[in-house]
Amino acid sequence: MPGWHVDADITAHALETLQADKRFTFESLKLPDVVSWNDITSAEGELRPKGRRKIVDLGRQQNVDAALVIEPSARNENNPIVSPGVG
Repeated sequence: MPGWHVDADITAHALETLQADKRFTFESLKLPDVVSWNDITSAEGELRPKGRRKIVDLGRQQNVDAALVIEPSARNENNPIVSPGVG
């Protein structure tokens, strides 16, 4: 999800880790330009229930059996200065 600012290196690392299990195949879900970021996430950046449904529907259109969503963590209460996804 581009709005979560998970960069290409993190995405590649997640895919590499998942692909180590040869029983399954993994790839990034392709999000069409017509998908509205506001339809998928809330103002706080959390995945909306209808956003989950949209991801599942997009997965079906791309012939996937299951969709795994890796979301950034929430702000760390122990270190409130650091933004989620940093570190």
